[in-house]
Amino acid sequence: MQIIKEQFGSSEIKRYTQYTYSGAPNPRANQIMDLADDLKSATSDSLKKCATELGFGKDVYGNNELLERTTAPKGQIRVLHQRSETLKMSLEELDQLCQKTFEGKKPEELEQIDMLNFIHELDVMIKDKGAGAKTPGQA
Repeated sequence: MQIIKEQFGSSEIKRYTQYTYSGAPNPRANQIMDLADDLKSATSDSLKKCATELGFGKDVYGNNELLERTTAPKGQIRVLHQRSETLKMSLEELDQLCQKTFEGKKPEELEQIDMLNFIHELDVMIKDKGAGAKTPGQA
């Protein structure tokens, strides 16, 4: 599974002013104050933007402030079906597991972040199955 979201962060590069607080000429006028801090700020801004693209912080920013719908895209649903096939789980069993895990929601109704968590759960089940554990629906 591969999800690609790109965003760019920005931060104004801060420079020393022409004059100090006392009004005297500043010998460091127009020099960059702390470039590393400005780069860190831009990186943090970028990470925040990427996280909101994936649906993180939706409770803080609200649905209306996200740039796009957060329902799971068809590609994620395809990946989910592939994982269920690997587990030899029928679509009905997959729906039942989804409804049990996500308060009655079917896979098509999941938001992106829930879908990612559900796919991760199936990945863990696949790994456990390789170690001899049983999947739901197996006797």
